[in-house]
Amino acid sequence: MKLVIVFLGGLGFAGVALAAPELLVTKPPVVSGSDPFTGPIVDPTASYGQWFTGVTTGIPSSGGGLPTGGQFALPVQFYDNPEQPVNPVNGGGGWDGTNAITGVVSSVTMVGGDITAFQIQAAITYDMPPQSPWPAGSNSHGETLNNTNSLNVVAPPTLTANFAISSVNNLPAAFTGPYVLQSPQIVATNENLLAWYCWTPGYAPNGQANGGYYVPAWNNFTYSGNWQWQDTLDFTVQGAGLAPTDPRASNIESSYVNGKDIFTSQSSALKISNWQSSLNLDPGTLYPTGQDLSDVSVFVPHPIILKVLSVPSTSAPTNYGTNEGILTVGGVHNAYTTGYLPVAPAAISYVQVNGFYPETDEEIFALDVQVNGVEATPAQIAILIDAIDGTDGYAPASPGVAAVSNTWAGLGLGGADPFIDTLSVSPFNLFLDMGDVVDMGTGPYTYFGWDVSSEDPNLVGYTIEEVAVVPEPMSLGLLVLGGLGLMSRRPRKA
Repeated sequence: MKLVIVFLGGLGFAGVALAAPELLVTKPPVVSGSDPFTGPIVDPTASYGQWFTGVTTGIPSSGGGLPTGGQFALPVQFYDNPEQPVNPVNGGGGWDGTNAITGVVSSVTMVGGDITAFQIQAAITYDMPPQSPWPAGSNSHGETLNNTNSLNVVAPPTLTANFAISSVNNLPAAFTGPYVLQSPQIVATNENLLAWYCWTPGYAPNGQANGGYYVPAWNNFTYSGNWQWQDTLDFTVQGAGLAPTDPRASNIESSYVNGKDIFTSQSSALKISNWQSSLNLDPGTLYPTGQDLSDVSVFVPHPIILKVLSVPSTSAPTNYGTNEGILTVGGVHNAYTTGYLPVAPAAISYVQVNGFYPETDEEIFALDVQVNGVEATPAQIAILIDAIDGTDGYAPASPGVAAVSNTWAGLGLGGADPFIDTLSVSPFNLFLDMGDVVDMGTGPYTYFGWDVSSEDPNLVGYTIEEVAVVPEPMSLGLLVLGGLGLMSRRPRKA
C-alpha cells in the first residue's frame, strides 16, 4: 500500500490572519546540508516537512525503528519571534510577539525539594503579519531556511516538546551528537503523537538507524477564541526528580510562581532543531547569535493543491469542501472509457471516481481551470503548475503529481489525446499524471480533491469547472471514448 500524505485545511479559519512568522518548511524552500537524508523511510529527504505518527501505531524500537503506520507530514512552522526590530537583525514577530507561543507551569509536584511532576498550560495565538524581516533558520541536521514569504494559515496546531522524551523505552541506542542525554529526563505523559528526529547525517553510530519517532507531540488543542488554541501538557521526571540546582527546576519554579513563559520557539530554530534541549524561560528578545534556545516547535497543516486518495466510500474526505458527484469510468482493463463530470466552479472541492483500479491502472486527470470565471491563460496555468510543484514559495508540493498545460504530449505518454483530439475546442487546460499518489482503501471510490484557495496568494480567483479522467493512458489505442459531453463541445454553464 502506498502512503497517503494528507495536509488538512484550516477548518474555516484560513486566510484570516498571518503568523509571526509562519514559514513553509518543505523542500524547497528548505535547503539540505551535505547529506539530504533527514526524514523517515517514507520521505528520506523530509521533502514534505516535519513528520509525525500517532502513539497508538507503535513505538520505535531502541535504535530508531519505524512505526508500522499512521505517518503524516506537516509542511508549515509557526514561530513566536519578538515583534520589535532589533539591530542588527529585525525581530520578525507579529502583534503578540513572543507571546504567540506560551507555556506557563500550572502545577508542580515535589518530593523532598525535588520536582517529580509538573503541568504546563500551553497557548498558541495566531497574531498579525510579521512587523519586520526575521532571522534565517538552521538545525542540527544541516538544513537551512531563508524564506521571506510568511503564510496566512490559521489552523489547529501541533506542538512538540523538544525538552522531553516520550518513554524510557523509546530512546536511541546511544547518545552522540546531536542527541543530548539530559539527566534526569523529563517524560511526557499525555502526548498523542510522536515527531521524527534524525541524527546529523553521516554521524549515526554503526548499526543505528538515522532517526526515529522520539519527540512527544500534541495536536488535540482546543480553540478558545481570538485566534488562540489551548491545551494542558503533563510531565513526570525520572528517578528522584529535578534537584533545586538543576537550571530546569529553577525555570519551572519561576514559571509556576511568577507566571513566566517557559516556551521558546523562534525562526532561527528550523523544525525540531535540537532534541532534548534545555527548558528555558522565554527571554522576550531575539536569541543571541548562534544560540538555539527553542524548547518547543509548532507546526501547522496547509491545504495540498491537488490530491488523489482512495478511502472507503463511507469515509469521504472532509477537507476538500463539497462532493461534486461521481465521475464514472466505463469499460474494462485495457479498454476503459473516459469519465467526464462538469462541476460547480469551486476553489476547493472533490469528486468521486468509480470504475477502475487506481493502484494498478495509472490515471490521467484533465481539468478545466478558470480564473475569475474566465478560461485560464497559459501564463496563469504556469503559475498553478509552480504551486503544484512547490516552487512558488507559498504552497507545499502536491506529492507524486506531474502537471503540464494544454498539451497531452507534455506528459510524454505518446498516442492520441482523448481529451483534445476528439473535441473541436478543448475545455481542458491542465493535465495531471496521478500515477504515484493513490493509496488503495477498502471502498469502491477514489476521491480526487483539489484546493486552489487563497492560502496561496498567487492563486486568488482560481477555480476548477470540469474534471475528466482516463485510466491506462498507455493503452489509448484500445480506448473507447464515452461519457456525456466528450463527443462534442458542451455548452458553457451560465
